[in-house]
Amino acid sequence: KSEIPIVLNDCNTALMKKDYTAFSFSIHKLKNSFMMLGMTHTKEILVKLENDSRSGRNLPELEAGFSAIRLEWERASIELKNIQPIFSLS
Repeated sequence: KSEIPIVLNDCNTALMKKDYTAFSFSIHKLKNSFMMLGMTHTKEILVKLENDSRSGRNLPELEAGFSAIRLEWERASIELKNIQPIFSLS
C-alpha cells in the first residue's frame, strides 16, 4: 500500500500551519516516491517546492504548486489502480 496519500496529507497540514521545514521534508519524500514511480515530469516542480520552502522564497506560490502535485497524484493513482490487477499474484 502506498504511503503517498499519507505524505500528501502531511504536506497539506504543514502548509496550512506554515511549517515550511516540515513541508520541505515531506515534499522531499514525495519527490523520491514520484521518481520511483516514473513520474519524472513532476521533478521540476517538486524540486522548486522543496527549495523554496526550505529557503523561505516564493512562499505564496507554494499552495498553487502543491495543488498541481496533488492533481498529478490523483491522475497517477487512477492509472495505477487500472494496471494493478495485471501484476497481482493472487
